[in-house]
Formats: sequence, structure tokens, C-alpha cells
Amino acid sequence: MRKSYLVRRCDADDESGQHDEGGSSSWEKESSKPLLNLFKGVQPKRTTNSISSSMEDRLRDKMRGCLVGSLVGDCIGTLFECDYTVSYSILGDLYLSLTNLSEDEKLMDLHGIDFSVGPKLAQQMLERKRASIVPIIQSDENGDSDHHNNTAKGPIIQAVVPPKRHSSFERRRESFSRPIEKFSDDTVMIRSVVRSLIRMRGLDQRDMATQLTDDYFLNLSRKYGSLCDGAFSREIFTQIRNSGYSDPVAPARKSVGNIGAQGNEGATRVAPVALFGWNLDFNNVAEMATKLTKITNYHKSAVIGAACQALSVHKAFNWDLNPDGNTMPTVTRGRLGSRLTPTMKRKIPKQENIPMNAHSEMDFDYREFCQQLIEEISHVESKNASFFENFKSLMSSHREIAEIGESAYIAKINTIVEFMDRSDAPSRAEVVEKLGNAVKAIDSVPTALFSFLMSATKAKFTELPVHIKSPVLKSIFYAISLGGDSDTTASMAGAISGAYWGYNSIPQEILRVCEGANDAKNLADELFNHCHNNSNN
Repeated sequence: MRKSYLVRRCDADDESGQHDEGGSSSWEKESSKPLLNLFKGVQPKRTTNSISSSMEDRLRDKMRGCLVGSLVGDCIGTLFECDYTVSYSILGDLYLSLTNLSEDEKLMDLHGIDFSVGPKLAQQMLERKRASIVPIIQSDENGDSDHHNNTAKGPIIQAVVPPKRHSSFERRRESFSRPIEKFSDDTVMIRSVVRSLIRMRGLDQRDMATQLTDDYFLNLSRKYGSLCDGAFSREIFTQIRNSGYSDPVAPARKSVGNIGAQGNEGATRVAPVALFGWNLDFNNVAEMATKLTKITNYHKSAVIGAACQALSVHKAFNWDLNPDGNTMPTVTRGRLGSRLTPTMKRKIPKQENIPMNAHSEMDFDYREFCQQLIEEISHVESKNASFFENFKSLMSSHREIAEIGESAYIAKINTIVEFMDRSDAPSRAEVVEKLGNAVKAIDSVPTALFSFLMSATKAKFTELPVHIKSPVLKSIFYAISLGGDSDTTASMAGAISGAYWGYNSIPQEILRVCEGANDAKNLADELFNHCHNNSNN
């Protein structure tokens, strides 16, 4: 039986408080229960304004886009993990291969068959559709109908039943190792987070640790941890399980010389937290992200990185939404910046010597986005001062002390703005050098953010193949082109881009070749229904 130890304060890890004795291992059975308050004491206020059906569709589309975008980045990025860089020509060939529809697939489109259910089931559905097509009139050369025994006048009408063609998935097998690209541990962890959030109606650290651990041991074949930097710490999950989940963050807190791991495992799974708290204050989102990350990554850099990723998704999701629940036709400003006080400001340097026509077609204020993100990260740092203070003594003898704080992330966000301000595109080597492409959170979270921001503007910053039109795919493929921990970076970029652009911006052709695309969409719908139906609680 699982108990609910609900989140209280951002600077504490005590798990005392109200317990939910009715915890069940089947989160579907609890889907009809009302959301519990996420926090005890200070209650986070959700937006209570009624919203239109069109707005509901927009919110649902954004949630689908976030989880499915993350999945697509994971599935495709896994193909290139550990490469130094990936040439644009290879990415272009891959895109064409993945989106080149066979005759069967074109018929599936025509008949509305969703290929994300899987190739075998989709093929069976198509065969049933073929069998159900009955010729309207079958006439012989004299005009006599076989079925109606009369003479047909005028044009002969026939129902054409196309012959079965060789599946394009078999053709793809010649160039790529798998006809359906498999997802990795990144997607497994995101699913774990969604299920725990729905089941417990909030972030329950013990239940979350249980779900993550159970799914870890059930999915060892999913390549937990980066291939570039060794296996993911099996020891952490083993210790959590052996402890009976009494203190789910203790193993992570004691790891790596009592300073915790700096990896991006926490950052890659926080997107559902941002969706769950889409209409909550950014402080609450950062607080949940912090609690979630500490289960496996207790290092300050990992915690700040996960908060940065969660806030990026949260901000992208809300960027084109008004507080009153309406959509704005043109993006100008997010709605979260007004909550920040002047003392929280960390300014981005003013633009200087920027060509007047450098971004003449831009419809996304990336500077405002980054400015707000810096302010929010600074606030997360100040709220966690007591927790982060411990690292000063622990890290005094480590040469990487400069990478433990929010200053490192703020510096990289400023670098991102400098890249975006330029009229010429930074080389990928320069991006990797200054932002990173490795498994540390500090070396991947800013890179994912940069990949999204380029997709959110109309300026041409890359030489990606012109036939990649989807902005979500542009951010994913650009992240992959940088190499390194490509599946995680592309997954995080896909989550941010999908939260901004939405599910309808992702080509269906790509979803056909990504394992679990339909599951990700359905899971997003479950999360939306829970958040929407209980938004006034």
C-alpha cells in the first residue's frame, strides 16, 4: 500500500504530513477522484476562469504536443547517441526515409487509419477496409451488369481495390536497423511521472520513487543511462528499493561523495510536472521539479537544471495564452513575468549593433522569454538557499565548483541570447563548445532550450534540410545534429517545442515510425482531463 507524502516546502525534504491510505497500484481506477491539494499550508491557486471549448482543444493539443514531441526526440535521437555531430545530409535522408509513404500508408491516410497503433494492427485494419469495399457496378464489355442484370448506360463505374503493396517498413529496414524506432529510458521515466501524478493527484515523492524504481527494473532493456557516459546508476534504484522507500532521496543524497549526481536524468523527466501545473505559479512548478529530481540527482546543478527545463516547458506552454483563458493570435509576451518582483531581476544585456533586418520576420520574443527564465531561476536559487548552502563546503575542494549554481545556467542563457542576436548562424562546433552536448544537466538543458528557441523564430539559423517544415521537428533534428547525448537533448527540445507548437505541428508520418506515439497522446489526454476537471479544487 502506497502512502501520500505531499510536497510542502521547496527547501525541505521531510516527508511528514497527511497520508493518503487509499493509494492503489492501478492509476486508472483512481482517475475519477478529485485532485488533492498539492501543498499543505500555502495552497497554490489554479486559474479558475471558465474556458471555451476551443481553448480546451488548444490546451489538449499543447499537452499532447509536449509528451509526443518528447517521445519523437527520444526515438529518433537514440539512433545517433554518442556521435560527435550528425551531418545535415544524413538527417535529411533519414527524414525522407521516415516520411516516405508506401501505397498502403497513403490508403491508411485516406481511410483515417491511425498508424500509431502499430504496423501490424494498422495493416489488419486496412485489409478489413479492403474487404468491405464492394464494387458499385461490375459490367461486361456489352454493358451487362453482373449484379443487377441490366444494361448500364454511360460511363462504366467501378470500385477500384488497389493491390497489396510491399510495406515501406521493409524498405526502411534496408537503411536503418529498426522499422519502428524504439524509445529509451527517457520516455519510460516520463510515463512513470505521469502515472504517479495522476494516481496521487500531485507529486508524492515516495510514490514517485516507487513508480520510477518499478519501471526501471521492468525496462532494463531500454538502455537506462547514456551510452556515452556509462550505465545509469543501478545502485540508486537498488538502494531505494532495498530501503523500502522510507527515505526515497537518501541514496541520491549520499551518492558521489555526498554531493549527488550532476546528470540530466531529472531534467529529462520533468515535462509532465510543467503540464500538471500549467496554470499554477512558476514557484510551484519549480518546487515539484526539485522534489522529483532529488530522487536520483541531488547535486545542485542537476536540481537547477531540472527546474530550468520544467520552467521552459511551463513558459512555452503558457506563452501564447492569456490569463483569462483566451488565445492570442500573435505571440508577444508570456503571462508569468508580471509575478516577478524588481529584486528578482537578472538582466540580459541590451542589444547592440544588431542589423535592423536581422529578425524582421520574427514573431517570438526570445529575449523576453530568456529574461523571464533568468528571473525565475534566480528566484528558485533564493528559495533554496538553505539547501544549496551545503554545497559550498562540500564542493570547496572540487574544481567544478563554478558549475554548481544558477550563475552557470544564467551565463549559458545569456550565451543563447547572444547566439540568437547574431545575424549569422553559430557553427555547431561553437554551440557544442559553449552550451554542451553531454550527460550533465548543465551541458544539455541549455542546448535543448536553444534548439527550441530557434524553432520558435522565423529566422534561418541552421542549414537543416528545407523539406523539414515542422518547427517541432526542426528543434529535434537540430538538437540531434549536435551529437553527444542526443536522445535526451532531443527529447527535452521536443518537449519544449511541442508544448509551444502543439501536437498538430508534428507530422503524422513521423508518428508512424515512433514506438508508443499513440500511448503518449493518450497519456497526455489523461493528464489533461485530470488537470482540467479539477482545476477549481
